[in-house]
Amino acid sequence: MRTLRRRFTLLTMATTIGLVLLFALTTVLAVGIHLLDAARASAVATAETVGDSLPLSLAGAGPYGPTSMRDFTELDDPRVWVYTGHRLRLFSPNTAGRPPRRRAGLSLFSARPALFASYRTAGDRTIVVGEPLAADRDLMTDLVLVLGLGALGAAALAFLLADWSTRRTLGPIGEMTRAAEGMLERGEAGPLTVFTGAPDEFTHLSEVLTRLVNMLERGRRREREFLAEAAHQLRTPLAVIAGNVALISGWGAADETVRSDSLEAMQRATADMTTLVNDLLTLEHATQDPPRALNTVDLAEVIAEVGADARALSPELDVRVAPVETLMARADPMAVRRALWAVVENALHYTPAGGTVTIEGRTRDGRVEICVADTGPGIPAEELPKVLGRFYRGRTTRSRPGTGLGLAIASALLTSQEGGIHIASEEGRGTTVTLWLNGPRSDPRRGPPSPA
Repeated sequence: MRTLRRRFTLLTMATTIGLVLLFALTTVLAVGIHLLDAARASAVATAETVGDSLPLSLAGAGPYGPTSMRDFTELDDPRVWVYTGHRLRLFSPNTAGRPPRRRAGLSLFSARPALFASYRTAGDRTIVVGEPLAADRDLMTDLVLVLGLGALGAAALAFLLADWSTRRTLGPIGEMTRAAEGMLERGEAGPLTVFTGAPDEFTHLSEVLTRLVNMLERGRRREREFLAEAAHQLRTPLAVIAGNVALISGWGAADETVRSDSLEAMQRATADMTTLVNDLLTLEHATQDPPRALNTVDLAEVIAEVGADARALSPELDVRVAPVETLMARADPMAVRRALWAVVENALHYTPAGGTVTIEGRTRDGRVEICVADTGPGIPAEELPKVLGRFYRGRTTRSRPGTGLGLAIASALLTSQEGGIHIASEEGRGTTVTLWLNGPRSDPRRGPPSPA
């Protein structure tokens, strides 16, 4: 498998080599063009000098001629040929009488590389100059060699730097991968912390992934607990139904009283399961559905209706509803009613006969609060952090009927409306549950209001 680090190393090295070769090619071309231009200019200047010194007529052909041509005797001097028409008339001493194969052009790979320039003068004369390029060719050869060695060195350095940088840069990914593989082998979540020596992007990524893994693990743990609790809650009514079905299918089939009692017991068990399933569905929708579209509504009527229902359900209690004309909040009134009734129903169940349940709506700090206070047994301090959990039933409530989902449903419904619940209780003196929502102009990012 070609790893990302290897691919990144090869890509970096190839890019560096490409840039170095491009620079080398550009340098060679620029120097070569400059040298050829200089040689061409020198050849033209030599031709002009020779042309100016030529006599008006040239008789025969010979190696000498004007004084200027006798100066070109060395091999590294320009070579000069003078033509009249197509007939060679004069040539410089260093040509050894050999005329050039071309009158204009470039010869780089011969024993005596040269640039040939042709210059026409009056009288149908053509002066051909061969400007020597041996020194220039040696210079270009040395330049290509130096640049080639530099390219090889740059390639080696680029490989080392690319390997080091990719190892340092992508190393944290390897650490996180190994940590994730370890979690898969152990079957449990753990931190993906990466120590890079600085609060860089990889550190931030590891923190985000750690929070994500922990969140998924908490969700998985909650689902396992939820399924276990749901199975436990359904086990009892199912056992009741199964037992009574066996009873009326056996010896109790002939006894009308037994059949009647068994059917009533199965009806109660079925009702309990229906209530539990409905509560579970409500809780699931409240926690998983997209956020509700909230409008500004008046909750005063909701509070009054819930108070009237509470009085009708528990005439033995003193249910008080503090009068309020308007109570404007950004909320879904049906969800608020469901959450408020879950809290009030708890208060009615756990308040002894003759006790008091008070429902009060108010506005404080730009937020809307609905307080439900009772004079029931209260909640022990160690149980307060747990009462909003699913299926939780404290030691003071285990003898009462219910599924233990009421407050969890209320909390989920309010959370879906950018609100929440606060519970204050003192054992032996009662409990106060405060439902809070955002007012029409409050900022939902401020968090919950401080409890009174």
